[in-house]
Amino acid sequence: MKIILDPEVFHLGNCGLTRYYSALYKGLLDKGVNIDCPVYLSGNDYFPFKQPPFFNYLPPKVKKLYVKFLKQKSKNTYFKKIASGQYDVIFVTSQDFEIDFLKYKNNTPYIMTAHDTMTWGAQIPYSYIDTRNQAMNKMAYLANYADRIISVSNYTKNDLTNFYSIDEEKIKVIHLANFLEGPADESIVLPEKYILFVGERTGRKNFNFFFQSIVDLLKKVEDLSLVVTGQLYEWEEDYFKRMGCGGKVIGRDANDAQLVTLYKKAICFVYPTFYEGFGLPVLEAMANDCPVIVSANSSLPEVGGDAVFYIDPSSKQSIGDAVRKVVDNDDDRKELIKKAKKRVEMFSVDNMLNKTVDSLEELVKQH
Repeated sequence: MKIILDPEVFHLGNCGLTRYYSALYKGLLDKGVNIDCPVYLSGNDYFPFKQPPFFNYLPPKVKKLYVKFLKQKSKNTYFKKIASGQYDVIFVTSQDFEIDFLKYKNNTPYIMTAHDTMTWGAQIPYSYIDTRNQAMNKMAYLANYADRIISVSNYTKNDLTNFYSIDEEKIKVIHLANFLEGPADESIVLPEKYILFVGERTGRKNFNFFFQSIVDLLKKVEDLSLVVTGQLYEWEEDYFKRMGCGGKVIGRDANDAQLVTLYKKAICFVYPTFYEGFGLPVLEAMANDCPVIVSANSSLPEVGGDAVFYIDPSSKQSIGDAVRKVVDNDDDRKELIKKAKKRVEMFSVDNMLNKTVDSLEELVKQH
């Protein structure tokens, strides 16, 4: 079985997508799968690729042109290899669902992973909708013609069948795994007692409403802080100060090892999102002994099971009550951690890889 993996996703920085596809690439290689990926430039720390020694010494304008050249070289090589007809399966990774490869694939079957369907199936307030309609339209096109689709959750599978009218027989649900493994880096400076928020502070992630829901608690409990990933903008710091929480909301850039520490030392992790196709941070938090409070919508109950506290992300009372309950009660936190340890065993990397290999082998046999 010979697979070619679309190199486009590896141009992205550190994120859930690059974690997943890098783990997939390395894991399939370890399991003896012949997998090719023509990458000449990696924008993240996960894909096993080293930049040329001179790369970091290039002037900014030259570096920009060089990056553009290497991205195009990757794409051209990918198309050329597809056109050769030497592969059994094409594995599509593009986050923007580029369709140019279809001109070159001939009769080679292709497989794709559906991480979410975004606005199609989600009941998201209008002002929070992500503006990715063009990409979603192309996803619908690719998904309908794909020979096999890996869906990261049953919820996303249902969206694919309900909103894209895709035959469920060609959809295989393979849950994601916790890719955030390895030793913690405790050099990151953190407050003694804090609530954790991970991810973008925009759109469907619902950060501002979440902050407003716990602002009274932050002001009331003197030694309680809110830590968010990423640095704060100056206007954000001013806003938090005007809300009476100056110095109590702290932004921290964190690599993976530091993110492990953020989870492990937090009183709880809150994920008040309006929609997720899977919800990888929920799994990361549970795997790192961090009690989780999460929205009771989309795929999130499928991931959290009975090992998390659920909230209504559109209710300040629901969010505030849940956070106060976890912050004030050691027994509740210990119970969540205990249940989470058992829950995360269902989402192992090895299980994900084995099911992916099975799906690829089935696809090859069918063609």
